[in-house]
Amino acid sequence: MMRRATAADLAVLARIHRVAYSSSHFTALLGDSALARYYSYFLEEPCEIRLACSGTGDRDGQCRAVEVVEGFAVFGEGIPGRIAQFKQECSADILITALRHPLRAAQKSVLAARSRMARRDEYPPAGFLLLSIAVVVPRRGTGGRLLRATLEAARSRGADKVGLYVNSDNVGAINAYFAEGFVIKDFWAGQFYMEAVLD
Repeated sequence: MMRRATAADLAVLARIHRVAYSSSHFTALLGDSALARYYSYFLEEPCEIRLACSGTGDRDGQCRAVEVVEGFAVFGEGIPGRIAQFKQECSADILITALRHPLRAAQKSVLAARSRMARRDEYPPAGFLLLSIAVVVPRRGTGGRLLRATLEAARSRGADKVGLYVNSDNVGAINAYFAEGFVIKDFWAGQFYMEAVLD
């Protein structure tokens, strides 16, 4: 069962983010309130956060309080603008996190600087992006269901393609994206940009 996330789910999203992402993701180092704020930027159209819940829902499609959120997907249009807005409005939280984790912050900065210096013309990303899929327990099919739900949402909104960025060392996710028709189009700052054309 799946449903759209609301502001009441932000604390759950932050907890799942911590489980799903290692410290190699800078966002996993943010405090719970900063992570909840981060996800709040994607709750409204044209973005969406879709939850995968265990068990069955009640008649109006809501997860019951006793059910467990197994994962979520963040997708939609305008994703880069929402990320930029978060970085601008929450710069103090980001700075505090960088000061608490100087080695990780330095590694991220060096990687970004190297990529900018070696940059050629960037492949233009799709208007509809999959920002992330995060699951509590991997390899149980939750990520696949969320990926297929994302592709269906893109089709229903009239998108002709879906793009995403994935860390180059995330072999499991890359293979799952290949299986759903995504192809690698670009590489930047340790991430592949992948894209799928929708039928």
